[in-house]
Amino acid sequence: IGGKPLIEHQIEIFKSQGFTEFIFCIAHLKEKVKEHFGNGSEFGVEIFYSEEKEELMGTAGAVKLTESYLKEKFLVFFGDIISNLNFKQMIELHDKNDSLMTIAAHPRPKTHTFTSFLDVDGVIITKFVEKPDQSLIDSYPRDEIYVNSSVYVMEPEALNFIPKDVKYDFGHELIPKLLKKGKKLVLYAHDNE
Repeated sequence: IGGKPLIEHQIEIFKSQGFTEFIFCIAHLKEKVKEHFGNGSEFGVEIFYSEEKEELMGTAGAVKLTESYLKEKFLVFFGDIISNLNFKQMIELHDKNDSLMTIAAHPRPKTHTFTSFLDVDGVIITKFVEKPDQSLIDSYPRDEIYVNSSVYVMEPEALNFIPKDVKYDFGHELIPKLLKKGKKLVLYAHDNE
């Protein structure tokens, strides 16, 4: 985009908000990623790498591989999206609500095609379904439905719920598991695309 990789634009957005340390979970074309970004010094940030081996570990499984580095709350951001969310505001909401995990989500009208479904009571997430059936959407009493934006604030303890060395997904497995166990998950609502 504009002659730069998508993630470079995102690094600039994060940097403008004061974030300068990154761990890239890489697999496909990992050598090209490392060649372009190096240690991050050219971009005024620090970049570390976590490389998946032969088998891809899924979205949550890839983050689990970085567990030894994550000793305080952290942001998870998928590398194939771009967003100008206020990440500090999202972290403040997370802290204020003493959440294990905060999920950024945006509202969509019921006529939209849904990749995920979040239900909330205030800001507390009460239900999460990845790839919901149309019957769930049709029966939902509100006109708008929240959709996962694939941006998370997480406490390191959340990683304890991801099995080691197993392919594991945020939407299909981790988030529903945390809700089932009664863990506090919070919605950071936004209207950015």
